[in-house]
Amino acid sequence: MKKIVFIIPHLAGGGAEHVAATLSRYFPETVETVFTLFEDKIEYDYRGRVILLNLKSEEGIIKKIVNIFKRYLKLKKIIKDEKPDAVISFMESSNFLNVLCNPGGAIVSVRAHPSVNYKNDFFNRLIVRSYKFAKKIISVSSEIREDLVDNFGIGREKIKVIYNPADTVEVEKMAAVPLAPEDEKIFSDGGVIITAGRMNEQKNHASLIRAFHMALPHIEGAKLVVLGRGELERDLKKLTADLNISDRVYFPGFQKNPYKFIARSRLFVLSSLYEGFPNTLIEAMICKTPLISSRCPSGPAEIFDGAKFDNLFEPGDCAAMASRMITFYKRDNEDMISFYGKKLSELSKEKIAAEYLDACGISAKEGSRDE
Repeated sequence: MKKIVFIIPHLAGGGAEHVAATLSRYFPETVETVFTLFEDKIEYDYRGRVILLNLKSEEGIIKKIVNIFKRYLKLKKIIKDEKPDAVISFMESSNFLNVLCNPGGAIVSVRAHPSVNYKNDFFNRLIVRSYKFAKKIISVSSEIREDLVDNFGIGREKIKVIYNPADTVEVEKMAAVPLAPEDEKIFSDGGVIITAGRMNEQKNHASLIRAFHMALPHIEGAKLVVLGRGELERDLKKLTADLNISDRVYFPGFQKNPYKFIARSRLFVLSSLYEGFPNTLIEAMICKTPLISSRCPSGPAEIFDGAKFDNLFEPGDCAAMASRMITFYKRDNEDMISFYGKKLSELSKEKIAAEYLDACGISAKEGSRDE
């Protein structure tokens, strides 16, 4: 029996948390997974044991330093007692502690584009520089790998690119759930263009709404649905009113099951300024919904590498987004749907779990360490 310790703040609400829980369920039975969580928040199904630190994040520099020290002491003891074959961490705070507790043996997962996400964040940029002392770095995109090499002095040989897994079966199951009557009305007449994500600066929904306004005369009857909530929600609703398109734009709020909306839409749009590896694009592909996306760092260009659809546009370019919106709203997108099948096969949960085990030096077939 081999053992992997995961260090992660919790197992609720985020992409990294979902990936960690999914990996545990697709590792072979001969690999035990131990989750060390900073706080007691668990939403995702997982396989393994949980060790709870009960040390949630604190505000204020003194409290943060004390909290890091307390976490360090507890994690150091856990690693000593558990004697794992590998220790994998997710998110910057966990990665930093992994490197501190396990220098030369830590495996850290990098899920954000450091130069973009932490442009004005000295502390997190410092954490990223500490990754050069890790044993292995798992990057969710090639663009992130290049950023780590070019801008943070990390050796390329330490970095392994592993994409996020596609939860095809679960998404398809949820996509088949009927819509509520009030939501069904949105889809009853005219095609729907949809997006999903937190309403913040990163997701750049304002440019999407402006592009939709520009495209609307050419896609008569179309509607725009924006799923999610966030600090910019009021501003976005005001923008639709100022553009006089409030009757064509819908804000259903956060949805636990966004897939039943996405699967019934004619087009999905990602307008982000930056991403790590955009799971929403993969989920739209599983829903067999045609899509257009910004060519943001990082992910979209890699996902569509080799495809010849010209469905990407530069972040914030409303005219280019509107043009592609019109094109892909109107065209027959069967070639794109066919492309999805090939791409999703490369992101199967079994394949991604095996790649994580390989990064740990553990055989997926035997669950035994390679010599």
